[in-house]
Amino acid sequence: MIAIEFTKSPDEDILNCRYERLQRKITVGSTRNHNIIISDPEINNSTMTLSTDQDGVWVDNNDKHNYYLSNQKKVSGKKLHHVNDEITIGKTTFKIIHYKHQTHPDKIAEFKYLKKQQEHKNPSLKLLLEKLKHELKNITFKSFENEQ
Repeated sequence: MIAIEFTKSPDEDILNCRYERLQRKITVGSTRNHNIIISDPEINNSTMTLSTDQDGVWVDNNDKHNYYLSNQKKVSGKKLHHVNDEITIGKTTFKIIHYKHQTHPDKIAEFKYLKKQQEHKNPSLKLLLEKLKHELKNITFKSFENEQ
């Protein structure tokens, strides 16, 4: 699990937003094939990978010709980071808020977490899912009654 917060960016949609991902590895970049998409003209096609292990969060800029800033120091390649470290790519800065290395990803916990996030963003989704759950229980109960 990795949690980051964007503190500076030309992309106002992500500014002061906290992103949490349960995956051990996520990508940050400007195109749609990334887990977190940033609209920053200075990023271009750069991809940054964040991955956890028991020691912290490894940050790797996959474009070895460019660098990123780690706590305001230039880095090219892979570097270990910890909570409160700041990473800057292009004109976008984010801070590592929390991490937890999971050796075996729990798919049910991941699903519940993502469901809860979506329900928080869209309360009508929560109501819809509750109604579906109720209907499924009724169908199952009626099927059981018909078998006896």
